[in-house]
Amino acid sequence: MRPLIDCGDSSTRACGGSSFADNAPTPEATAVYNMHMSKSSASTPTRSEVSDKKIEGERVFDDRNNLNPPLFALPEHQVVEALLPELPARQLAISAASACIRTNPQLVPIAINPDLELIYFADLGSYRYREWQHIYSIQQLALDDRITDYFSTSVRLLDEPHLLQHARAPRGFILHVSRCGSTLLGKALARAEGIGIINQPTILQHGFWAWISGNWMDHKRATDFDNELNRTRFRNLIELLCQQRRTGESHIFIKLISWNALYVDFIQACFPDTPMMYMYRNPVEVIASVLHETTAILMARNKPQAEFLSGMSTAEMATLTDLEYLSACYAHCFDTVMHARTDLKLVNYANFKADTMQQILADAFDLEVSAGQLQQMLEQFQIYSKDDQNTTSFKDDSHRKRNALTAQQIASVDHYCQSSWLQMLNSAQNIRYQQDHACGLEQGQQHG
Repeated sequence: MRPLIDCGDSSTRACGGSSFADNAPTPEATAVYNMHMSKSSASTPTRSEVSDKKIEGERVFDDRNNLNPPLFALPEHQVVEALLPELPARQLAISAASACIRTNPQLVPIAINPDLELIYFADLGSYRYREWQHIYSIQQLALDDRITDYFSTSVRLLDEPHLLQHARAPRGFILHVSRCGSTLLGKALARAEGIGIINQPTILQHGFWAWISGNWMDHKRATDFDNELNRTRFRNLIELLCQQRRTGESHIFIKLISWNALYVDFIQACFPDTPMMYMYRNPVEVIASVLHETTAILMARNKPQAEFLSGMSTAEMATLTDLEYLSACYAHCFDTVMHARTDLKLVNYANFKADTMQQILADAFDLEVSAGQLQQMLEQFQIYSKDDQNTTSFKDDSHRKRNALTAQQIASVDHYCQSSWLQMLNSAQNIRYQQDHACGLEQGQQHG
């Protein structure tokens, strides 16, 4: 393993091309470091060693498609700390960390531990994100021993106004309901030369929001923590993620996790000039898929975060089935999006196809792509988007998902979602295609 930085004097040392001022680790950091070292060998963990690590009793680093819960549904700081055990102890003072990230744009914020109030950075080099989730990009690099420079610092680093002097805003934010084609869009964008995308940044899976909300103990709505300080923090975090790590990358997109749609007004207030798009799907199909494969929303049930996700009190949720709880959460997201202050574009899953891709990018993000870029994107439509090995062909599963729920279950979904779903389906904010979009209306009416 990489040794803890020697903090005995005030000299500086080079780390990944960036100058680090030596800073004495806190006693807490030293204790964490010693605990990890007692469990580790003196060399960097190999793939097989890391594959045996456990988080909350679950095997985390086996076949990613057979995990229960899946890697992306776990709090990201736990996953990152298992991949890079020295992270909490490799602690820099804010001034040193600030100088470092300003010098080296390839240092990326990868997680926040809200309990320790630490933010973790890792040098990911010029690695091109192609995986369907950002956490899998980090996992791949870590297991290949390609992350050699990393550190932690106080999350208060994000409090500094204009942390980066030459910041780059994202080209667009992609919000979605889950299981609606957003992964396909993200993977397609990742194929195009000159375009980058971060598919569900790890640091925005849980840690950042848990930190600014106090683990949702006292903040049940996004407006509860929409203030200028938190806006500064979010802007800094996004701008750190969007630093240009690769030459020739003209645009970078951020695709957020599904429930981040509840922050739509907060995000728009932080980046008023950045367009946003919301992708949605028949909630019957979404919930049928989620019940089969699980999701972070379902894993948050019986935790304080559930009140934020559902818009309901703990008492109101007590008697709900998992299907009813999920329906309440997705209805809450639909309602939030439909009452958003920003004029974001809507895309129905039924209308997201290869022959509408170019128009969606133009209408939602005012992005004109070349014929070569479009061809690169369209190659993804033939491949199952959650297969990063590109070996599985895509098969439409809408019919199977609609038939996966009983009539009684469908009625329960309709009870919660029908009103907001139909409002969204018929909204003027939907991108209008040259083709008739009636297929989407028919699909929506089939299950209310």
